[in-house]
This record gives sequence, C-alpha cells and structure tokens, in this order.
Amino acid sequence: MSAAGIRSIARLGGLGALVAAMAVALPAQAAPPVQNGLLACEGQRGDAEVYTMNPDGSAVTYLTDNAVRDGDPSWNPKVNRLAFESFRDAGSEAYRMNADGSAVTRLTVNGPPEDRGTDWSPDGKQIVFH
Repeated sequence: MSAAGIRSIARLGGLGALVAAMAVALPAQAAPPVQNGLLACEGQRGDAEVYTMNPDGSAVTYLTDNAVRDGDPSWNPKVNRLAFESFRDAGSEAYRMNADGSAVTRLTVNGPPEDRGTDWSPDGKQIVFH
C-alpha cells in the first residue's frame, strides 16, 4: 500500500475515534415524550395529521383532520395539552389543543415566515418555535 493510502486510513481511524469519543460524550437521546401513556405523532391520512397512539402502536386516534398539513406535535410537560404547527391559515402557524383534539387555539398570526417546530418550555408555560 502507498504512503498516501496509509495516511488516508490513519485519518479515517482518527475520525472513527473522534466519532466514538463524541458518542460517549454526548447525552443519550431521550425517548419520545409520553403523556398519559400516549405518544403524539404526525402521520399521513390525506395530508399530514396529528394523532396519538400507545407506545406499542395500538389505539391510534387522529386529533386533526384537515385538507392541509398539521404536524410536529409536542406534549406539554405539565398538563394534558399539545402544541403543533398547521398550514390551515395561509402559512404555517403555531397552535395548541387539548389531548383529545378539542379547544384548538391559534397562537401566532403572522403569515410568512412560517412558524415551525413547536415545543414547550420545561415548565410548560411557554411554547417555542422557529
């Protein structure tokens, strides 16, 4: 093998060691948040909709049913409520609703740019998005 080939392998080995060190140094990815034993998900039924299900995949319950995308649901860590994004009002806006799909409330009113990636603050009092 040539010297250049050996240097390439050595760099790859060093990269592998760096990746392994990073994997050890980074905290483990948390499991998806579960509220009342349910996962909040986004899935296809026409366009994307928000639904809940048991961790084993059973008891799928759709909470939204629109001609446009609803998605990126996130459980409130303190109460039985979800934040999500929806394109139902001319662009993506942030919304919240109760865990049963009731009391849907639009939280942002600004049209473009889109409000995406809804999530709750750790105390459950604020919703963040980008």
